[in-house]
Amino acid sequence: MTTRPQIKVYLETFGCQMNVSDSERVNESLIDAGYQIVRTSDAADVVLFNTCSVREKAENKLYSRIGEIRSSAAEKSTLAEKSTLLYGQPIIGVLGCVAQLEGENLLKHTNKIDFVLGTKAVGRIGRIIADVIETNDAQRYDFPNPDYSDGSEPIFPIQPSPQKQFLDLGERESDYDWRVKPDYRTSKHISYIPIIEGCNK
Repeated sequence: MTTRPQIKVYLETFGCQMNVSDSERVNESLIDAGYQIVRTSDAADVVLFNTCSVREKAENKLYSRIGEIRSSAAEKSTLAEKSTLLYGQPIIGVLGCVAQLEGENLLKHTNKIDFVLGTKAVGRIGRIIADVIETNDAQRYDFPNPDYSDGSEPIFPIQPSPQKQFLDLGERESDYDWRVKPDYRTSKHISYIPIIEGCNK
């Protein structure tokens, strides 16, 4: 059985300090679960957007960035270099206030998003990424290497199966730990104390 390389995750944060605080907890959770956090989306198997619904045109910015990520991956991908995850495309997840407020509408708007995770569900981030990866593996075609030495051509295109999207807007676990260890904070000298979950707009 082949061992999967460590999954690389890039997290981009839009908006307020509460989002920064949430992103710190997401990073800590993912690292503790064995994922690797990277600094650029180009290096990532999984790209996460932690969104803010208060800032102007938040959804437009989100869709624009997702389009950029998908286009960049498609341009750079070759048959030999394609990701082990999703045919050269990263898994894309949306977190934060836009995710909580728009939920299923995000998935209906575009098939470029693999999962949406609400503000109270961020503690399950590692689990939902694992679910998406497992689903992608189950949907992957396993064709033998073709032999076209007789001049024949393939009779069907090799394409991924239809995408399955995930949505979790559920409640937070009762034992969820709000604290972030100093090593995972944006600043080791500053620690955010959340007084609200998501936003009220």
